[in-house]
Amino acid sequence: MVARDRMAVRGGGRMTDTELRNSVPSLVPSARSGTNVASALSRAARLVPAWPAAVDGPVRLDYSTLERRVAGLGGGLLGLGVRPGAVVAVLALNSYRHLECWLGIPRVGLVLNELNTRLALAELEFVLEDSEAEALIVDDAFVSIGRELKAALPGIRLIHASSEPADGLVDYESLVSAAPAPLAEVRDDDLAGVFYTGGTTGRSKGVMLTHGNLVANAKHMLIGAGLTARDRYLHAGPMFHLADGAATYALTWVGGTHVFVPSFTPGGVANAIETEQVTTTCLVPTMINLLVSDPEASGRDFSSLRFVLYGGSPVTASLYRKASAALGCAMVQAYGMT
Repeated sequence: MVARDRMAVRGGGRMTDTELRNSVPSLVPSARSGTNVASALSRAARLVPAWPAAVDGPVRLDYSTLERRVAGLGGGLLGLGVRPGAVVAVLALNSYRHLECWLGIPRVGLVLNELNTRLALAELEFVLEDSEAEALIVDDAFVSIGRELKAALPGIRLIHASSEPADGLVDYESLVSAAPAPLAEVRDDDLAGVFYTGGTTGRSKGVMLTHGNLVANAKHMLIGAGLTARDRYLHAGPMFHLADGAATYALTWVGGTHVFVPSFTPGGVANAIETEQVTTTCLVPTMINLLVSDPEASGRDFSSLRFVLYGGSPVTASLYRKASAALGCAMVQAYGMT
């Protein structure tokens, strides 16, 4: 259930649900939003510029700041000589910079390629070659692997997304500081992302998703989940996976708040839900079981949760009952192909 007087952060203060309803404009998608999937951010930044967009540990970004950084990232990538329509790959844990990649790469007509962080070096090399990626963005956790991939594929531009960029790599923050690039004019059938399957029956296959695909998916998510600007979504699953990505554009479209943990741990997720007043997240049944069974998570306040999306594998009746009781919110099963 949702706490009756749930609080949400805005700027430096806190507001009740009633105050939020009175102060936040209705953010319903319209035809004027355009077909570029990154127009979701431009719309939110225009309507609620001071509203919290991203919460990542001590980092707090409002929608105006996020828009400026994302536009700079797009401009910076083009300034590096990455060709319009080219693929830019990302190998990183969950973070606000990772969100910027989801938005900034398609914003300027480039193609996002999310790399599975669990793949072996040879598998990552195959995906980069197969997708003909021209640039690779890595965070601190994957700098070493990035260097190995750069050695194997010397033509690729290696970008380090960090506050302290490594020597010899392109500084991500220098790209963000570049002159902001406008939204690229795209058609619904223009490619926005290529997402590789797990390769369980052979080599991974790149699934090509267009701006029209991702915009339609965002609308479906808005209708099915009823997301609003009051929602605070926790990126608990890996952001390379479309199970987590399903909410990324939809939440941005309505001006909701993205909350991040680098990767799933029961204690980390429980702490984030409690301290950041998370209203929804997406978990697979194994993660749900770990969360509700972990001693560190017991006794946490989950009253801010409105619903939890789950999928990926069947959930037993006993786990469903246990999770419903422990989390005190609706459990919503979701299914979707890459």
